[in-house]
Amino acid sequence: METSVAEIARMRGLSPRRVLQLIAAGEISARRVGGQWLIDQSEILRSPRLARPMSTRMAWGLIDLMSGQESPHLGPTERSRLRSRLKTLVNHARNGDDVIPQLSSLLRERARTVSLRARPETVKEVRLDKRLILSGISDPRSRMSAGEELEAYVRPDDLESLMGDWFLLEGSWSTSNVRLHVAQISFSDAPLGLVIADLADYARPREHGEAERLLASVAL
Repeated sequence: METSVAEIARMRGLSPRRVLQLIAAGEISARRVGGQWLIDQSEILRSPRLARPMSTRMAWGLIDLMSGQESPHLGPTERSRLRSRLKTLVNHARNGDDVIPQLSSLLRERARTVSLRARPETVKEVRLDKRLILSGISDPRSRMSAGEELEAYVRPDDLESLMGDWFLLEGSWSTSNVRLHVAQISFSDAPLGLVIADLADYARPREHGEAERLLASVAL
């Protein structure tokens, strides 16, 4: 469902002029019909971008550090820069400062996200598929009760067959109950930093709060 610039502005606490600026910058997806912009209501649920996204390589480097792991694909200078940035983010989270939207912006290029719909009665079965790595709201560390929703990572080569096997249909962020992040993953369990990143993408209070809690728990 689509809505107006004025409604998005009201829901996000922005001025209509600022919303138009974000549309022009590509930060909010919209289409022009006649003399007005129409925006998918899913934009209300998604965290706004407050910082320039890192490259995919640097984003995964920061995720590694949040998970207590080294990043072998980064050089010493890059790792040092990321450690400094992580220290700032964690300290702000511990002080109660709201850095989750900024974190979401920084890590936005880590993977391509596909919003899908599954029959509610099959979601629990889809969760058990070995091609998926549960994360975000579906990871126990999030403390979320997400029985009717599913969030996971899947390798690009497995996406099409997974969708066909479970009759998953594409939807929007606001109407989907299955959100798959498509990336060349090599892990068997989602690292902590990835769970934090996924929770940070939601603009809903519970996910936001859990992302903040987990970020504040990261060891420096």
